[in-house]
Amino acid sequence: MQFITAIIPLLILPHILRYWGGEIYGIFILALSVQAFSYILNSAIHITLMKYISEAYALKDEGRLNSIVNDFWVIAFLNNFIVFFAIILIGAFGLGWMNISPALMETAKNVFYVTGAFGILAGCFGSPDGIIVGMQKIHENNIFRLIESVGKIIAIIVVLKWKLSLVFYVFCISMLPVVVKIIQVFYIRKLIPALTFNPVKYFDFKELKILAKYSSYQIMNQVGDILMYTTDKLIIQKIMGAASVTLYEVANKPNLFFERFISLPLSALLPACSEAYAKRDMKFINTVLLKGTRMYLLLVLPVIFSCIIYMKAIFSFWLGAEYGHAAFCAQLFLASYLVAAPFKIFSHVMISKGPVKEYAFSKFIYALINIPLSIWGVMKFGIMGGILVTLGFWVFVYSPMNIYIMIREKFNVMTFLYKIAPFYVLLSCQLLAAKLCLAVLPAHNLFQLLVNIGFIISFYIIISFFFLLDSSERKLLIS
Repeated sequence: MQFITAIIPLLILPHILRYWGGEIYGIFILALSVQAFSYILNSAIHITLMKYISEAYALKDEGRLNSIVNDFWVIAFLNNFIVFFAIILIGAFGLGWMNISPALMETAKNVFYVTGAFGILAGCFGSPDGIIVGMQKIHENNIFRLIESVGKIIAIIVVLKWKLSLVFYVFCISMLPVVVKIIQVFYIRKLIPALTFNPVKYFDFKELKILAKYSSYQIMNQVGDILMYTTDKLIIQKIMGAASVTLYEVANKPNLFFERFISLPLSALLPACSEAYAKRDMKFINTVLLKGTRMYLLLVLPVIFSCIIYMKAIFSFWLGAEYGHAAFCAQLFLASYLVAAPFKIFSHVMISKGPVKEYAFSKFIYALINIPLSIWGVMKFGIMGGILVTLGFWVFVYSPMNIYIMIREKFNVMTFLYKIAPFYVLLSCQLLAAKLCLAVLPAHNLFQLLVNIGFIISFYIIISFFFLLDSSERKLLIS
């Protein structure tokens, strides 16, 4: 389900670019970039709900469950109202600063108005995703995401068939989350009949204070993400224009796809590990930390690395040769995942345990430094300059910080590094396999490219499964 919902935007993008062109599509990306500021609090609410809903649900504490849901219902509405009302104001008064051509100004205004209005409406239904995932209904929640993705496909088909405007497309895809959230609310009521959406009765400042302590670090972490990724688009828009924002977004699409792919443990592990900590099940935690990381690397590394190897060919077949020069920027984005992958399981387990201020402070401080560095990098090297500055966080901050937390948590770092090292060494063999594939079967079309990628991924997974995993890990992975 995650794969399907992640790949749909990649399938839609070539048609959008051919129909509207880079500059008009850049307006859409600009609106989404401003909208991303709503995620600062919404994402923190989502993660906090996952943690505390799983604990209250496991302990059958219906009173606390009602307090948690209603507290965040109010906060989510206020957050969406403030951010999306600001988007409407930007559409009315702030677009002149954004380096948008006069011919597209009216379209840009309407895009911002529609995005803002539906964003406020969506906020009326809180954050049902966090509740559903907190109850560990992972597959059910993915079905709701799939409904949204299918709706986007239908919307772009309608737009292309009847030659409709960007504003109509934005109207359709902005309405979808509202409809899906309404369905989710009815689904939650069916899952938990005792749950009542009544903030007047169940809003609890004392409970909110407890939740806010955990949320505050998540908010800081999200602010860091927004400053590192979203402000890059705003900087590029101001310095280079809307067409360059589109190029940045094209390079960023594989990154967004793999963000969904590499972060899959978050949706499953956070509520499961929160429940394990509540029950003091340390055997489960330790199994997840070491064996889980090794199995995770087996599944993640070969896919990311093979896409890095073939990125130029992927772009050529996907969007056309004119976007081939964006491939190197996309490779830089994906390189950050090679660095982050060993610590993804560990960081999610630590977040499920409780607030981890190191993650929040390190990303927030680097994100502040990122702004002037990105301005300099974009002015000096163009789009690549902004991406290189962001890559620096994962190489020079994120990895050392996780090792520090491991030491603090008395986790054996040397054993951990020794256990994961073979999975990285094997990447060199995968590179040789890729070169052999290109020599034997050059990728002259999309089918041959997919065959090559599939072969070198399978090669890595088979070798890892039989020669790097022990018998208990193989059994666990199969189960």
